[in-house]
Amino acid sequence: MTTYKAAQFAERFGKLEIVDKPMPKPGRGEVLVKIEACGVCHSDSLVQYGALGNPFPRVPGHEIIGTVYQVPEQFQKGVRVGSGWNGGYCGSCDQSQRGNYTNCQKGFANGISHDGGYQEYALLRQEALCFVPDGMDPTEAAPMLCADRAQFPRASILEADLNCLYVEGEQFANPCRDAGYVNTVHGSNYQEPS
Repeated sequence: MTTYKAAQFAERFGKLEIVDKPMPKPGRGEVLVKIEACGVCHSDSLVQYGALGNPFPRVPGHEIIGTVYQVPEQFQKGVRVGSGWNGGYCGSCDQSQRGNYTNCQKGFANGISHDGGYQEYALLRQEALCFVPDGMDPTEAAPMLCADRAQFPRASILEADLNCLYVEGEQFANPCRDAGYVNTVHGSNYQEPS
């Protein structure tokens, strides 16, 4: 296969359009993923207007589930993975060094700084992937990768019941807890409600 289908915004204020794109090859630290499902988030509509500082053309989507299709190192072809808002981190800035990946000074975000999941294949940064069990329905799992900047750096925490999420801020902790995610971990700015 030399091309694949993608849904992109070609220009600011443009409509989502289906285009053929050349099949990319992963570079160092990248994995080519065959997309199974991608959730739809309100912030995807902001990409259309360039409101998040994204360039054009841009393929939106940051709630991605798929299988590894091609990789230059470490990951094995056919492994099931997911990737959320955080599209990776540089590893060298102060925020990355402290493990505060969402505030990486490079600002990697799937569907914003680079093309996201509204396509048949996507180049994703290796450190932004999590492992997803084969038995998990991709259409149910994909939206869980949003949770406003859900983080799964270099981890395999998606279990059959997806019982562990990293969330930033109390506004996300309570809904996660109410939904049964008992192992919720909070960002450094979290304070237990009184």
